[in-house]
Amino acid sequence: MSGMPCPKELQSKAKLDDVCFLTTGDRTAPGNYAMLDISAALHWLRENIGMFGGDPGRLTLFGHGHGAALVNHLLISPMSAGGKLFQRAILQSGSSLNQWATSTDSLKCSHELGRRVGCFNKTESSSSFISCLRSLSVEQLLNSSPSAPKYRTCFGPASNPFSGAIPRPVKSLLAQPMSVFPRAAVMLGVTKTDAVEYMNQEDIVTNMTELRKSQILRTFVHNTFKYQKQNIYEILAHHYTDWENTIERRSTKDNVLELLNDGLYVAPIVNVANFHSQSANTFLYTFTFSSGGETSHHLLNSPFANELPYVFGAPLVQKLSPFSNDFGKTARLVSEAVMSYWSNFAKTGDPNLPELPDSLDGTKNRFAGIKWPKYNSRRQSYLHIGKRPKVSHHYRGRHVALWLDLIPKLHKPNMGDDELANRFDLSTFDEPGRLENIDKILPFTVTPTPSATITVAVNVTKPSKINARAPPHMTTTPVLTSSFVSIPRQKASNIPFSDEKKGTSFPFNLTIAIGCSLLLFNIIVFAGIFYQRRKMNLLKSKREYSPGQAECPGTSRQTSSNSEEDKKLFESVNLLSKNDVEYSHAKHRCKDIKNCLKEHETIRLVSIEDLNEKIEPISMQHREENCTTMRDGRHGYR
Repeated sequence: MSGMPCPKELQSKAKLDDVCFLTTGDRTAPGNYAMLDISAALHWLRENIGMFGGDPGRLTLFGHGHGAALVNHLLISPMSAGGKLFQRAILQSGSSLNQWATSTDSLKCSHELGRRVGCFNKTESSSSFISCLRSLSVEQLLNSSPSAPKYRTCFGPASNPFSGAIPRPVKSLLAQPMSVFPRAAVMLGVTKTDAVEYMNQEDIVTNMTELRKSQILRTFVHNTFKYQKQNIYEILAHHYTDWENTIERRSTKDNVLELLNDGLYVAPIVNVANFHSQSANTFLYTFTFSSGGETSHHLLNSPFANELPYVFGAPLVQKLSPFSNDFGKTARLVSEAVMSYWSNFAKTGDPNLPELPDSLDGTKNRFAGIKWPKYNSRRQSYLHIGKRPKVSHHYRGRHVALWLDLIPKLHKPNMGDDELANRFDLSTFDEPGRLENIDKILPFTVTPTPSATITVAVNVTKPSKINARAPPHMTTTPVLTSSFVSIPRQKASNIPFSDEKKGTSFPFNLTIAIGCSLLLFNIIVFAGIFYQRRKMNLLKSKREYSPGQAECPGTSRQTSSNSEEDKKLFESVNLLSKNDVEYSHAKHRCKDIKNCLKEHETIRLVSIEDLNEKIEPISMQHREENCTTMRDGRHGYR
């Protein structure tokens, strides 16, 4: 390989995805190396299985969770064309269409890893970048791995035209297969508690409030969808509410678990079954049995990977590590049926053949009389594996239709705001440090919390301990034997891809700029209005009459003759009150005596009696203009 294949040290560690899916987006490191390693192992198995009494023409590959997603990727990969690698597959709680099954942004994750270890430089070539990473130890790479957004995967399988494993987008390979996918028989299914791995311990053991439900749903919608986030949030919140029991907090917890389980597991699995059933035998199952019962109120007894103990026969033997020993008689019967179904499918491609035998203790197996029907997109028949097994159809049909029909129609670009309301308030989200593109939402870095130790499944031969609540971004490869080791988990509050970046976001800066511009505009407008009013007041005051100057409507000339006479006249008239004098002109009336006195103008002073009787003023002509004034006084003169 010309890129960076998985080192041997990583084959005994859980975080295979950190380096085995690293890519530069070109031919230097096309990525998907883990799939190439699995392909090489299958080639060896096919060539040598005959020496161990096996049939190379009847190889069945199955996996759980991320392992099932890898099996599905191999099914649709051109590397499996011709059916030489394997002929059948079992997908348990995982598929290629699960949103965590492929990388969110494989190239961005690779660059972020390089930046953290000091290897990434935009000006350098991809070859220099890979050479720098190769010079580091495995521990340095694992400890510097960026954390993925919640419900997503950072390093994982990704479509790349330079990679022979997944050369096209997953849906394109499903719809137009160029692999063994349309010919291989497939059995696939889910449990009703697969999504419990995304809920913390407090969510499981305590009743959930509406606030907590809103936080979980907001983070899920933000990291899952790109468009119409607020509308989708409101639809999901309304759909997954028990309107007949809104007071019961336990009901709220059940609704959240159902929402996550339907969106993250059920709908993608059903979608893959719809694609596959068009050309090959497909068998769908749902597993609901647990040692604590079949209700979701016993979540602690229904962990993630709940069906695995029954697949490997843990209830039939004592102390099969890493599984529990707390199994009853019914659990043993269920385990016998599950093992028979799985082995039948591996042998014949049909879980019904050969027929299920009676129980080991001689009792009749309650699964014996049930025929598992083939799945098709019209009938959607499936087998319900539980305390009371039965055949049914359209598993969670109304809810699956929401995810596969309504939401895809709504999830399209629009001209409005695609973001959630109140998205700047981190307290409204669950695990805000794992929000996708949080560096574009807030202008600061979230303070990380201390790291925690978790347990995940890896591909080694010696078993150890298991903790079923491994995070979804820790992947496992699809092999029949698994064991479990503990590794330190990345800090959950680290900001995905950019937890060391500081700076303001573009939307926030744009909002500030627009606000400042509007404020400046308002200041300029008010200043202009203030200046205009002051200017008008100054002009008005200048127009007031003064000796030697006359302003009357219709005239703008000043005269200087008879100035002494005008001064005496002004002094006499100035004693008058504005409310007692009126002026009339040929075209309009003047209410201010100072604005109507003119030079060489004749004024008639009348008595107070005349004024009370509203005697009209005498009009006199001066320079082709008429001004008449009335004045309050005891004597009159012309």
